[in-house]
Amino acid sequence: MTGCRCHGEFPARHFRSVPEADEFLVAAESSGIFVPVNKARTRFGCRSCGERWEIVVLPHHEAEWRLVPPWPPAPLTAVVHRERIRNRTVGKLQISYPPDAAWDLDGILDAIRPWTSRLEDLLQNGGLAEVRVTIGAPLIPESGLEVVYRKFWKKGAMDPAWWGLRAVRGERAVEIQGIREWSKTSPFGFAGELDVMVVNTRSGTVRVSHRVVLGD
Repeated sequence: MTGCRCHGEFPARHFRSVPEADEFLVAAESSGIFVPVNKARTRFGCRSCGERWEIVVLPHHEAEWRLVPPWPPAPLTAVVHRERIRNRTVGKLQISYPPDAAWDLDGILDAIRPWTSRLEDLLQNGGLAEVRVTIGAPLIPESGLEVVYRKFWKKGAMDPAWWGLRAVRGERAVEIQGIREWSKTSPFGFAGELDVMVVNTRSGTVRVSHRVVLGD
């Protein structure tokens, strides 16, 4: 997918000003690569690969050209302002994280290596299309860990290991999406598997985790 012209000629980028973004958008529209998919002409689909791109204005008037985030949105991004999310590629992983997690990023990735290594192997063998890791905001000490995903799963589907446990200082929720294919029928917009866990950034360990398989 990343070999398509839309990625090669108009890759994701940030702009220093709205006029700079407007100039870029004119070039993108006249390239013949994209077709508008909304009335405001801020979201475009690639004619070749079908990827959707959008241009958004951030709070301090910077602008960003990016792939449209998956819909429904990933559960953990709901607790972080989307315009503040940073993105980084580490090996075969696509990492999204809030700015205050930058210092903890390497430790978190080391802690979740047993999960991501297996998914990267599947990615290498063609079993998955991509692997995305989303790091959430710090958990509030003494709050129940079930708050991490109680809005997204019915209580009966929650791992009992989470019940009654309390968050401690330095813990963050982390979500790993092993995406096989995008799916409109899946509750999270893709088929594959979803891992949700709590990582203690001080000890570099995963305290609890829960996995669900999505799709066939």
